Amino acid sequence: MTAIEYNGVYAKNYDALTGGETGAGPTVDMLCQVFEGAQNLLEIGVGTGRVALPLARRGFQVSGTEISPHMVERLNAKLQADSEAASRVHTRLIDLSEEQNAADLYDLRSDGAYVSLGSMCCISDDDDLLMMLRQVRTLVPEGGRLAIEAYSPLYFRTHVPDNGLTTMLPLDQGGQARTVTNLVDGGRAAELRTTITHGAEASKAGTMTEKVTLRGPQEYSALLKRAGWNVLVWDEEDGERGLYWILADAAAASGPDERGTWTSL
Repeated sequence: MTAIEYNGVYAKNYDALTGGETGAGPTVDMLCQVFEGAQNLLEIGVGTGRVALPLARRGFQVSGTEISPHMVERLNAKLQADSEAASRVHTRLIDLSEEQNAADLYDLRSDGAYVSLGSMCCISDDDDLLMMLRQVRTLVPEGGRLAIEAYSPLYFRTHVPDNGLTTMLPLDQGGQARTVTNLVDGGRAAELRTTITHGAEASKAGTMTEKVTLRGPQEYSALLKRAGWNVLVWDEEDGERGLYWILADAAAASGPDERGTWTSL
């Protein structure tokens, strides 16, 4: 169960707000390193394909899950104009935080899986997140990896004052995005309310609200272990980056973590 309004306004402006494929460049480069030698990848929360499409052009087959028909509609429009990626990207409207019939997940089996741009943080309930992690574990073979990009609690608690943080982002065609961020639930979550104005593209105007749960690396590590994953490494939070990565693999039996450094992978 997610805590984000996956409405048409969010989908129409998603690439502009996140930097689209250009903004995803460093993420794509890193995932190519993490999944070197893999052929099939699973993206949880594929969105508009800002990561899946570049990975497909680099030779990966990508299966993407998504809960928003609006997002999938935007992605499908891109695939119609990109024959190279269209043969390598496949989407499923399915919520892996809810228990699914194993037979319905058969076509999502992959060599590895990833979550980018904090999509997993939109799952507020730990039991729902645990369900997702366990179901993804059944889709990845022994030795397969799971890479998660999560919002940093330290960053939000460092940069968001008690009266909220307001940021402005200019958009194409004279549009503008105004986001007000507040810490809620005693600092365990952040609520981001974005108002979009578009002079030339009135259909993209509107308001969207996103609530993200702020879990640190240790919290994710504990949940991953319960779901059958071994944690390999995570980025240390430094308070200056809004997101961090955590990497796990699907081992036959969980043992004590011997966590290395991200750059050693």
